[in-house]
Amino acid sequence: MDIEYKKAKNWENPTLQFAVNDLRLDAPFLRDLEPMQTQQISITQKIPTLGKKSSMQNWSNKKSKSFLKILRLQKIGLHLRFLKMHFFIKKQSKSKK
Repeated sequence: MDIEYKKAKNWENPTLQFAVNDLRLDAPFLRDLEPMQTQQISITQKIPTLGKKSSMQNWSNKKSKSFLKILRLQKIGLHLRFLKMHFFIKKQSKSKK
């Protein structure tokens, strides 16, 4: 009994919904008077995903962090290229004088 209770408490209570559209008050039980009349009964139940959402969020956080690290490294590399080019141009201009 305890095992069944532990399993059952992981699930939220189901929701039961009734819906009726275009209900005529002069004949509420006749459902074929107009073509737009609809009726529905729905039961909804949330199913636990066993941590799938949190694992996807962790994965996307790790991916974005690694992407930011790559961007920082590329920025540093670009800055170093710029400095090399700057010193090369400066050296060339000094050698021409």
